[in-house]
Amino acid sequence: MNNPENLLIKYLSGNITDEELIHLEKDIELPRQEEIFRHLLKREQELLYAYNDISPSQALKQIEKKLQDRKSYKRLYRYAALIIFFTVIGYISTKYYELYGQKAVNEIVIEFNDGSSKTINDKNDIRVYNDKKQLIAELNDGILSFVEHKQANVNDNYKLKVKNGSTFKVRLYDESLIHINSGSNLAFSSTFSNKPQREVFFNGEAYFDVMSDDKLPFIINANSLEVTVLGTKFNLVSFKNEDEVLTLEEGLVSVDNSQDDIMDGESILVKPGNELSIKKSNVFEIKKADIENAILWRKGVLVFQNERFESIIKKLERSYDIKIISDTQELNDSRYTGKFRNKSIFEVLDTFKASSNFDYHVSSDETIQITVSAAK
Repeated sequence: MNNPENLLIKYLSGNITDEELIHLEKDIELPRQEEIFRHLLKREQELLYAYNDISPSQALKQIEKKLQDRKSYKRLYRYAALIIFFTVIGYISTKYYELYGQKAVNEIVIEFNDGSSKTINDKNDIRVYNDKKQLIAELNDGILSFVEHKQANVNDNYKLKVKNGSTFKVRLYDESLIHINSGSNLAFSSTFSNKPQREVFFNGEAYFDVMSDDKLPFIINANSLEVTVLGTKFNLVSFKNEDEVLTLEEGLVSVDNSQDDIMDGESILVKPGNELSIKKSNVFEIKKADIENAILWRKGVLVFQNERFESIIKKLERSYDIKIISDTQELNDSRYTGKFRNKSIFEVLDTFKASSNFDYHVSSDETIQITVSAAK
């Protein structure tokens, strides 16, 4: 696969063939490529991986030696030197270990009552303590498990924030497991004991695997939704000012809406295999769910099903941790269907671009600006 990203990785790691090197030189000559290559250094982990533990001086010498016998590729040398410069300046202390479109390190922030916070990544197992030196959570095998303190002050709360470009798995005191998607927040008390229910507050997207407890229902307060659970598995999308969707895989859930006029003030029971959606236009519907596609994000797959481009942009911003601006209403109202696994942001946009009349460029502040192209 001779795309520029793969060829750059092969080149910088010394595994490129003469034929592939010719392809790379041609790619560099194309308009917009220098800008893309610069941006790849900040957004794509392959290049960082290729240069992990290689000093700048050594890397420059290696490239210079390789290109001495290829005089026609002097222009490529200039770009290689530029790439090394940005890699060293921007990411001298960063270590990445996964390739091609996957975030090497997932991060989550725990905020405490006193305003302090702690950022955790899933690269190393650790223990987390509060200001009283009490163990509150342990990270093992990529799962952050919280420890309940039954004597804790009832006002003690934890707020979790999963950063854009990351996902994180969290296990609560009752053994319920929550896989939280990019740009999402989850808040809960430091104990579920001596309370009438297990209650959490949520904004974003997550897959909930809730442990059954007939005597202690699990309540999710999510923007306009209140979801009551006894024990079940479901995916919930509830970002502020966006359409909300609950996709039920197993069990049974009851859903209430804070805006009584939408559901006539009544609870709605959602059955396995069904999906409840509430639109921003205050319209709701229940239909058969495509469960497989609804939870593919857990495997790093982006899925769009007849979605407005404006909605797609929001998902891309969260998934790639990048700002995208598209201020043309006609384009934002256009609908697309697609599925992307291990693709760079540029490959995703180029796929949509192939069937649409728009172009894009990366500005100096790393924002992607999308503009409608002139009619051909």
